[in-house]
Amino acid sequence: MWIIFIIACAICLLDQATKLYVELSLKTTSHVDIIDGFLYLTKSYNTGAGWSIMNDNTLLLALISLVATIALIYFTIKRFKTFKGHVLPGICMALALGGCVGNMVDRFMTVFGVRDGVIDFVGMYIGSYSWPIYNVADISLVLGIVLFAIWALFFDRSNKSENNVVEDEKKDA
Repeated sequence: MWIIFIIACAICLLDQATKLYVELSLKTTSHVDIIDGFLYLTKSYNTGAGWSIMNDNTLLLALISLVATIALIYFTIKRFKTFKGHVLPGICMALALGGCVGNMVDRFMTVFGVRDGVIDFVGMYIGSYSWPIYNVADISLVLGIVLFAIWALFFDRSNKSENNVVEDEKKDA
């Protein structure tokens, strides 16, 4: 189980290191093409959530991030035994937790006046649409949640075997 928390810490540290690098090396008006017409780097401060939802509600979002972090830790500890033999759900929990904590750190730093918002710096175009700018924590969080949902829907046998036991008991009665 500790490996999940070690990976989450590593993701959080990578997230904070990339944000610090961007903060020190890019101007807010900078736009650096990585893949022309598709992927670019820029520096943006977001005081809201994804797509700038709930803009300027940093304290509320920081508290939501704290509650989400506690819930992820609780869920990971509580469900760890059901992950036995499965690597993917542990990786998913580590990704989600690392991403959640990475953005929570920025939000609390914003609340205490250290930063101007969550630092986002990766942008991409999908056709003519400019996708919202994101960061390592966002990538990690979304990837962890999506992969966990796929695992839970298609590969998790713990609930299916419990349901089969209940159905078998009903047939025997």
